[in-house]
Amino acid sequence: MTSQLGPTSKQVVRARAREMRARLPILESRPAAQLLAAPEVKSATTIAAYWSLPHEPDTHELLNFLQGEVRILLPIVLADWNLDWAEWNGEPLIAKKGLWEPGGARLGIAAISEANVIITPGLGGDARGARLGQGGGCYDRAFKLAGDFPWRVMLLHDEEFSTTELFEDDHDERVHAIATPTRLIRIS
Repeated sequence: MTSQLGPTSKQVVRARAREMRARLPILESRPAAQLLAAPEVKSATTIAAYWSLPHEPDTHELLNFLQGEVRILLPIVLADWNLDWAEWNGEPLIAKKGLWEPGGARLGIAAISEANVIITPGLGGDARGARLGQGGGCYDRAFKLAGDFPWRVMLLHDEEFSTTELFEDDHDERVHAIATPTRLIRIS
């Protein structure tokens, strides 16, 4: 939202992050190897993830590898910006509102609590686990529903990890790790 004085500093940072991301090569950022080596992913039975868009770090390779090995939940964005979930077994996804969604039976917003690992998108992150999302608060709400148990990991391009602290609102939820193509950053 924009105040009468203009956009908030978080909106400005988000706009800059989107501009920087748009200049990066499409589908060249593949953090799959970092995640597949993580013990949390190796021991998971249910992973909630998302099907990445062209300028996001690629999840396709990871999800195709995990498909058949673990239960995969993919999000469906609802009108109120909550995330519903559906199981994905490799079937074609449906393009809706610029995103890719599974076409299977919806499991409800509370299904996120069944995940051992939540792989989340973002535009930026810092060493505290603060996450700059797209601005809808979808994953902040999903994290609250899931509780503290699932391992929360955000995928970023290497350039999107910030060495300075990002601004956080009261409703913002942090991640436990950040995966880039070159490293897995664990948040202490």
